[in-house]
Amino acid sequence: MTDNEFYTMLVSKTGKVALPDFSNVSLSSLCYSLTMNQVTLRVLENCSFGDHKGQFEEVFHHYVPRQIVGQGQYLAQLNHVLEAFKPESPSPYKDLTKAVFLSAKYLSAYSSVADYKAKIQEQVNKEKDVKTFLEKFRLLSSLPKMYFWKACSFFSSNGILEVPSLTAAGKDILIKAFSLSDENGALYQKVLDLSKENNVSVYEINLRLAKLSRHA
Repeated sequence: MTDNEFYTMLVSKTGKVALPDFSNVSLSSLCYSLTMNQVTLRVLENCSFGDHKGQFEEVFHHYVPRQIVGQGQYLAQLNHVLEAFKPESPSPYKDLTKAVFLSAKYLSAYSSVADYKAKIQEQVNKEKDVKTFLEKFRLLSSLPKMYFWKACSFFSSNGILEVPSLTAAGKDILIKAFSLSDENGALYQKVLDLSKENNVSVYEINLRLAKLSRHA
């Protein structure tokens, strides 16, 4: 299957897709997004996060990075969380609090989203620099759980970088269609190729693959 044939198939199976709107991205939403990319669904379920989302937002100072770090180090944050929820098992709350604190600590160096974008762009002047940056992001940011595809998801979903972002199901679709190896570089490059060959944005390819994955 050629890249053009694959894209035609994607369009036929996914129909219309609305490109993302990044106008409401803030440092707070970036902090929340980074957090969600670091914690597992099990952690969120064990914290009943969905049932208490508003309470968590209050406890974590609406995810404003400088407000979070201004409250003290991780242990101070954790004590605040445990006092608010008084859980029988503190373990998942520790994981969530650590993710929030590390995200806030990383982002607190920036005064605005525009400032953050500018600093990121300084590190990725050339296309070849982008993949290297994503591979090293977990080390550069001191966010040890932000592995390659998690970094891709974060930067793509917030409009910071137009990069491939694949779920496990999305990877499987590409692997089967093009007989690719399950290797980050090959899958990443294939999304870029599909974008260029069909003259559409990487965001669109990401969206269509995600949509197809949900209905596969």
